[in-house]
Amino acid sequence: METPTAGILLREVARLHAHSQRELVACCNGTTSTQCLILTEVGRNGPMTLADLGRRTSLDKGWLSRAVETLVQDGLLTKALGEADRRTIRIALSPAGQTRYQQLNETLDTHAQRVMARIPPAEREQVAHTLARLYQALQEEAAETQGIRKPGRGGTAMSSWIMRHATPQDWPKLASLLATADLPLAGAEDHLCDFFLAFRDDVLIGSAGLERYGDTALLRSVAVAVPERGHSLGQALVQQVLTYAASLGVRQVVLLTTTAADFFLRFGFQPISRAEFPLAAQASMEFQEACPASATAMSLVLEVEQRW
Repeated sequence: METPTAGILLREVARLHAHSQRELVACCNGTTSTQCLILTEVGRNGPMTLADLGRRTSLDKGWLSRAVETLVQDGLLTKALGEADRRTIRIALSPAGQTRYQQLNETLDTHAQRVMARIPPAEREQVAHTLARLYQALQEEAAETQGIRKPGRGGTAMSSWIMRHATPQDWPKLASLLATADLPLAGAEDHLCDFFLAFRDDVLIGSAGLERYGDTALLRSVAVAVPERGHSLGQALVQQVLTYAASLGVRQVVLLTTTAADFFLRFGFQPISRAEFPLAAQASMEFQEACPASATAMSLVLEVEQRW
């Protein structure tokens, strides 16, 4: 019998895992797999618009609307008009929905522990490491795929952008991008190893980075070149950095912003007072001097292992 290829193994693992989870969530108060997907996305990322939820779940718009309405009627989700744009509707977990979300996580976590227990103890650490690397590779593939633009009116499709870790050689280009975006440079060069950069045809078009302070991190330098704005590049960069932070064991991500508080709300960040800013992160140059006292402070608590 021929040894299965990596592609066959990956597809079979995904198929068996999805099948097992569908069976499990059906036993959790009759939750369907679609409802589970919606509840876990909202629970993991916080309140979001219906459009954002659609992008995250890749569900058909009509199908998603019906599923959300059912969850609202069941008392698991709430709908409210957006504060910044009254034409949008924001979806959030109700208290009952938060309880169901926690039940689903516990059910799925228990299943994962059962599966891992079937692997010999000496091999489990290597399997967990391989899963983390696979997760990172899939995230990078998704980010790169999202970078392919569709043809515009009368135009041709533009080349895709790629995302990668920054290197010391990238600093001059990054400094120029940040200066153009009117973002502070202080402290950024010292943390380049925790920055992600987006390039199109070798031209730097976007950035986002972290300053790590133990299990707390400061999200900073989220910038997108003017011609590239409006195409979800900033969202992809922030999501990549948050995923990276979670993989490093970061539990809380904070930031300071003067103009983009509404943008960061979509990821689950919530405003906090400067007095609530984590003591470790107060050592950052941004907090000490680069950002004005009028900047909005925001915080997001991460799940160290983000799971479906």
